[in-house]
Amino acid sequence: MAGDPLDVLLSHAVLELTRAAERAVPGLNVVQWSNFLRVADGTPKKGMHLAARVSKRAVQTCVARLSRSGAVVVDADGVCWLTDAGRASREAGRAAIDGACAAFESRHGDALRRALTPVVASFEWELAHYLNPYGSPDPSITGGRPHGADWRPVVRARDVDTTSDLSILALLSQALTAYSIDYEQRAGPMVWGVYLARHPGVPLPFAGTFERHRFSASAVRRAYAPTTAAIESSWRSQHGDALRDALEAVDASLTARHADHPAVVFLASEGFVERSG
Repeated sequence: MAGDPLDVLLSHAVLELTRAAERAVPGLNVVQWSNFLRVADGTPKKGMHLAARVSKRAVQTCVARLSRSGAVVVDADGVCWLTDAGRASREAGRAAIDGACAAFESRHGDALRRALTPVVASFEWELAHYLNPYGSPDPSITGGRPHGADWRPVVRARDVDTTSDLSILALLSQALTAYSIDYEQRAGPMVWGVYLARHPGVPLPFAGTFERHRFSASAVRRAYAPTTAAIESSWRSQHGDALRDALEAVDASLTARHADHPAVVFLASEGFVERSG
């Protein structure tokens, strides 16, 4: 099918919302809010990976950083609690993201939400509210092991509505995460395929891991187009063209130029953060 791959269209919309929230609250870490601050208060540390739908490794590094920054304390029972500063950050982030999502849907209408909702509702698993790598050196989502010890899928309940209360950013992020998991099961971490195929010359996220494991850049680059085509064909056979049509309409109206995939990396000073810009 002509046009940008579906993952690129999803990424552009995610990044449009990310930048809008960051403009509302300079310094806001949308990844940290979506996947950690949003669920941290009163959640046992050992179960936070399930609440956030990310890996245990990601939780460990993020909780350690939030604890050092004074946003989170872990009590004697292993339960995470937001401090006053943490709650202030959570509420500021919530207002910024809610505002960005409301403005986005006011501008673009409800076609994207109507197209996304049945797609996300059909996923077997609940997924992260922002694309999040497996760990600080690993750009995959599941570590290549969907049922492994550090990334445990959370099965979606079929007897309740799991989508109506989600923001448009969370819906987009779950779709992009599902697409990324599908991709990595076929061809490895998607971020490498996107950057090598569509952003030649731009610094590669997780370049150290790529070089250390001696991946072939040409092989990863060649795999991108056929892999994305196969995934989109599978999605289209299940859901039709409504999602692509809605995303293309949104994409055509964007004035900002965004990367073709979020670059969510771990920085010691900030935790997991989106840095494609």
